[in-house]
Amino acid sequence: MTRKTSPRYAAFALAIPLYRSFDYRIPDNQLSQPGVRYRLPFGQSNRVGVLLARHDSSEFDAQKIKSTLQVLDHKPVLSTHMLELGHWMADYYLQPLGEVLFQCLPKYLRSANLQKETRIKVWRAGKLDMKTRAAIRKRSPRQNELLNAIEQSPDGLNALQLKALNSNWHRILSALESRQAVYWQWLKPPTKAIIPQSPPGLSRQQADVVDAITAQLAHFSVHLLDGITGSGKTEIYFRLIEQQLDLQRQVIYLVPEIGLTPQLVARVTARFGYQFAISHSGLTDSKRYQAWQRFRHGDARIMLGTRSGLFSQCDHLGLIILDEEHDSSYKQDDGIRYQARDVAIKRAQMLNIPILLGSATPSLESLNNIPRQHFYRHCLSQRVTACPPPLIRLIDVRNVKLDTGCSPQLMMKIGQHLDNRGQVLLYLNRRGFAPMVMCRQCGWQAQCPH
Repeated sequence: MTRKTSPRYAAFALAIPLYRSFDYRIPDNQLSQPGVRYRLPFGQSNRVGVLLARHDSSEFDAQKIKSTLQVLDHKPVLSTHMLELGHWMADYYLQPLGEVLFQCLPKYLRSANLQKETRIKVWRAGKLDMKTRAAIRKRSPRQNELLNAIEQSPDGLNALQLKALNSNWHRILSALESRQAVYWQWLKPPTKAIIPQSPPGLSRQQADVVDAITAQLAHFSVHLLDGITGSGKTEIYFRLIEQQLDLQRQVIYLVPEIGLTPQLVARVTARFGYQFAISHSGLTDSKRYQAWQRFRHGDARIMLGTRSGLFSQCDHLGLIILDEEHDSSYKQDDGIRYQARDVAIKRAQMLNIPILLGSATPSLESLNNIPRQHFYRHCLSQRVTACPPPLIRLIDVRNVKLDTGCSPQLMMKIGQHLDNRGQVLLYLNRRGFAPMVMCRQCGWQAQCPH
């Protein structure tokens, strides 16, 4: 008599604008962990869902509950921490949980694409006794040829290189592996492929800030680095990153715009070699997935990116850095709406790690958190170079006739620079937007009392 097993059910989150999860029956051969993607029947088509939790019963009619079609992942694409963060975001921003969780994944994994290994496998020569080596040389010329090529390559040979040597390399290599003549391993990217630059010396203010933040690195804390332009905020970031790398931890380093990335990449490369990954909307889905994989495997120690880089996963995250924390680009105002700065702070709190917010003009929210003792404030009021700060002149335009919004003094300065073959950069308010209502005669301004 065969024993009848009870059906197994699970709740799934789907990327649809509904504030609920969906129950499915899971066959025994498809049982998996929370955070794994499944292909699911949904209406007249199929969709991808993320497993939230398994249970032995369901509140719905068992006859109407459909079975899952296929498990897509051999291991979770969303860790327990990321699932918890997704639940918090859905509750805090009043967004559907399924759409939030799929926002936390690279676009490549939001469909039914199977995970692909982005690391390179290489084969290296093992240690053989003289008798076995002589037998291969004498009796197996094809094995001997392939083994010689691998032995002569200190970095090993990958699949493409082996295929170029022999189209039947799979069978030959299998025979060599059975004799323990070769073994494979993942190729590690070079961490110091270039000679790193020596770090510049720190000013007294910089050194005090580094010491103050270092004293808080063992637990959750929010640090606001309020430094004027040219005061050396980036060097402070680098010093703290170096400390994390020495502790075998990883770092997420966010910037607001893609345009800031190229020059920062050059500085990070010069300082840390190639042990970082880049993620921003200007890359293809495949490139962003590769960066996500490298950071997740620990092959990349630093994730350098824009807003979406915050959702990069790893096992040893030790520090989050947000440069220009005041920038509005950290707000996503379409689709799943969220403020990356606030989500980053919550993520740091959940992981009990520090977070550093840097800006020359901190946001009002961050400044308000200083007297409430939620943030630590560190000030850099001096430039690290002898270059003086720019001269700023405030011009009173009351009772002054403006030329298309420009004062006579401004028009005169523009003319002088153009006559000297110089260039002029004008910053304008948004078109059709009035930042203030002001009387041009007396200077009165309409202000909000709040």
